[in-house]
Amino acid sequence: TKRYAKRGSSVAYAPDGRYMAIADATTISILDCETDEELYLLDSRVDREAITGNQNFGDLAFSPDGKFLAHVSGFRPVDDASDLTVWRTSDFKKIGDGPLHKTDGSMNSVIFSPDSSLLLVGGGGQIQIWDTSHWKTRGLIQTPHVAVYALAVSPDGKRLYAGGIPGSSCVTIWDIETRTQLHRLNSKAVGFMALSPDGRTLAVGSFDHNVSLWDALTGNRLQTIQAHGSNVFGVAFSKDGKRLATVDHQGVLRLWNAETKSDISEDADTLQAMLRLGNWRLEQQRYEDAEALFSKVIELNEGTQHLNEKQLSQMRRNHATALQRQAQLMERVGRWDEAIEKRTALVRLEPDDDYHQYRVASAYLYQEKPEQFWQVWHEIFDRWGDTENPRIAERIARLRLFVDAPDRELQTAFKLADLAFEKRKGTLASFDVLLKGMAEYRRGNFADALNHLDDAKAGFEEDTRFIGNGSMCQYFASMAHHRLGDSEAARAAFLDAQDRQHAWETDLRKSIGGFWLDWQQTEVVRREAAALIGIDASQTDLPISDTSN
Repeated sequence: TKRYAKRGSSVAYAPDGRYMAIADATTISILDCETDEELYLLDSRVDREAITGNQNFGDLAFSPDGKFLAHVSGFRPVDDASDLTVWRTSDFKKIGDGPLHKTDGSMNSVIFSPDSSLLLVGGGGQIQIWDTSHWKTRGLIQTPHVAVYALAVSPDGKRLYAGGIPGSSCVTIWDIETRTQLHRLNSKAVGFMALSPDGRTLAVGSFDHNVSLWDALTGNRLQTIQAHGSNVFGVAFSKDGKRLATVDHQGVLRLWNAETKSDISEDADTLQAMLRLGNWRLEQQRYEDAEALFSKVIELNEGTQHLNEKQLSQMRRNHATALQRQAQLMERVGRWDEAIEKRTALVRLEPDDDYHQYRVASAYLYQEKPEQFWQVWHEIFDRWGDTENPRIAERIARLRLFVDAPDRELQTAFKLADLAFEKRKGTLASFDVLLKGMAEYRRGNFADALNHLDDAKAGFEEDTRFIGNGSMCQYFASMAHHRLGDSEAARAAFLDAQDRQHAWETDLRKSIGGFWLDWQQTEVVRREAAALIGIDASQTDLPISDTSN
């Protein structure tokens, strides 16, 4: 399993909760929400040389039926252009050969109609209407008084709400079918909008620090909430419409009773907003903000006796997610004891999930604490050593094969490695080939090990997501060459592995992500290889760019 987080500006969740999409300047990562594995890496921009540091990264949206993902690239100052790209989620292939549409100026916001039949794209002084059945434009709404930045659609799909960026001072309401303006709301510059689930209330987050509530049908102002001390950067209603969450530019999250407009205590649904904001802060490397949010989620899980079983289940999931994110954060800044404490708490919270103990054991291995490692590994082995699940088998074998200790359940590790190699195929097959190479090396079949390691390295090189994993292949290859008496090849493989690892670390520092766990485990193998072949290779630094907020 790969734990992945990257620095991104736009985030969207698939309606079934399976996928999360994160966009940065050039790519969109599609992550498995359960495992955090990066499943796809999509190229979101054609003109990479046109990227500048001060642009926004646009907007993302999954269609309600889950069939499509749409992305607008935002404004590129260097060429005054913007792209619209759409992918099918069945295989994440693009609709068309490149961007579906490219225009001068900006496209800032994208949203699907509730029935997924239309895609609406806002930017500049217009809104494009796309028919998703054949991906042709159905019409255009001109918004001369609003430089469109935010969009919302009524639950019945008949009305469109368009809000403007600084310099604009209103929200306009449109009939989508006739493309006629129904109302104009005199609001301050609009950053984000949200409609209540019943479609009756429109919440508008403004750059004057306030949130205004409007009757979505008549256009009458209902109330203005003095919500924050800085620009409002997010608004969202809970599924039942009873709660409203608002977020400002400083990362402060506030929750409101949608009827009384008073602050309320967080519950299972609204805590998810805090987790998502915490993830965003983690991606931005704002560690103190992220830690505070995750800690708040854990704190609010206390005193839940009054909740029903469904609510308790959701609270437990929120609690587990918060602990997981805290542990990831602490590992990234080198606070290993605290990270292990959080992961140990996860073991108690979710004892049937082997991955939590796998991460604890990996942390002890990286810290060079063999006594603690073996204790946890034996707990894993006693519980799951007879598994037929290839993913669990791969993790148990992988942990054991990182350690050069001939007499400790090594034969069982070989069997588990063979099970994973034979049964677990697909996008992660190169990891199983690597595992097979590790097993052959520990068996003493060094020539066979080199063949598998070379195949795994080639597989990783075919996919830029995994290219850094080739360094582990090369470290094992350097040891195999050494065992075969070829010191020159051993040294060459080690230096190649080290170059790959250093390049990988540069990427990890930029993105505060990549495959963080893989890097830790690669560092363990690097130490063993350096000691075996006699190369002086000191401890590498943690691949992080900053530990401050």
